[in-house]
Amino acid sequence: MRSRGRITALILNLTAIILSLIFIIPMVVIFINSFKSPAESNTMSMRLPTEWMFENYSVVVERGKVFASFLNSFCYAACSAILIVVLVAMAAFVLSRNRSGINRFIYYFIILGIAMPVSNVPLMKVMKALHIINTRPGIILLYAAINIPISLFIVYGFVASIHKEIDEAAIIDGATLLQRIRYVDLPAIVPTAVIMLILEIGRMLNMGYEKILAMQNQNNLSVSEVIPTYAFKVSLVSSFPDYSYATAIGLFQSMVGLILILLSNKIAKKLTGDGFI
Repeated sequence: MRSRGRITALILNLTAIILSLIFIIPMVVIFINSFKSPAESNTMSMRLPTEWMFENYSVVVERGKVFASFLNSFCYAACSAILIVVLVAMAAFVLSRNRSGINRFIYYFIILGIAMPVSNVPLMKVMKALHIINTRPGIILLYAAINIPISLFIVYGFVASIHKEIDEAAIIDGATLLQRIRYVDLPAIVPTAVIMLILEIGRMLNMGYEKILAMQNQNNLSVSEVIPTYAFKVSLVSSFPDYSYATAIGLFQSMVGLILILLSNKIAKKLTGDGFI
């Protein structure tokens, strides 16, 4: 029995090591290639660079397009994250407290978006009909709509676990609707809202670019250019692809994202006493 347990532990450890390498090796390749020259980085290998090009990261900061892309990414993700948290918190509370037939249909209809793929052609036609295509509000609403289903699914389960007796006790004590929302409901939702905000901020600089890229043209680059679309053009679409520069953009983006997560978590702990990390 003891030998069988050791064999099982060995197999589990080997499996964990292999799975870890699957995630670690690509990160190491990206890190090494971000310090290579454009010629060396074309191979995308784990070989160390003959000359470490630290100026790749200074170029990331100096080039105006990258700075504009960071500002666009931050603006869109921050606005969509706030919009998601506010809308999802209100919707989850109403849908979980009043479980009528129509509310249950609305809830399942929204979370269906977790599994249903987004079709670009109808999406563009709808945005064009609403006159929000290639605009900042349109991109913010697009990101919010994509992430609302999974956010509602998470928050709904938490809000449903809050006992209704708390609201009933507040009603017996003579609390008005606004007083119940301010002193009973909001404090109960705040911890989950903080976690959702941190998760959304974590996705700020790592948002999908396919739909923005499909809507992008020369006339709206100042609005639609975000970090992933710019890195995609530099590394794959350009006549002279610069993989070292593209990987430097990716790592710089990851570092900024990590700083934002830690900063938002620290602010959340000071304001509410609750954090994610």
